[in-house]
Amino acid sequence: MAVAGGCVQKNLANTLIILGLFVLSFGMNIPNTKNDGSREVVRDVVFTFRHSKDLFVGQDFDMTLRLENHSTSKRTLPIIMAARTKNDNGVPTTLIKEQEMDVMVKPKSIVLIKMKVKAEDYEDKLNDQRWLEVTCMATVIETGQIFTKVSDLELRKP
Repeated sequence: MAVAGGCVQKNLANTLIILGLFVLSFGMNIPNTKNDGSREVVRDVVFTFRHSKDLFVGQDFDMTLRLENHSTSKRTLPIIMAARTKNDNGVPTTLIKEQEMDVMVKPKSIVLIKMKVKAEDYEDKLNDQRWLEVTCMATVIETGQIFTKVSDLELRKP
């Protein structure tokens, strides 16, 4: 834990959020430097983020991240998946659920990461607009490859 500006913040979460927002804003990847000094972005992990859609208030939903390692080497990834409520102007407000993990993906293999959000996790936190924001951020430690995804969900009235 580190203290910054009087607030206690988690280093991993803070770093991923800052990098994720930077990448989301500017669409950049962190390049690797080759032995000859040239720069190259290695993108050997394929990310697929999915979440339930067309949901009614009171339903549970899932968020799934599929990691496909095309490399002949293992890949290590710190990952954060989260769900938050949003207010009427689109600003995320209340954290519903967050899951942080470190995942190792073997060479030439696939790993599925799943986070279930239950109705009781969000029902007392919803506002009148019934909007949620789901996010997923990951960094491949060995290559610097970054993945960020932010999606909005509108929960319908039953």
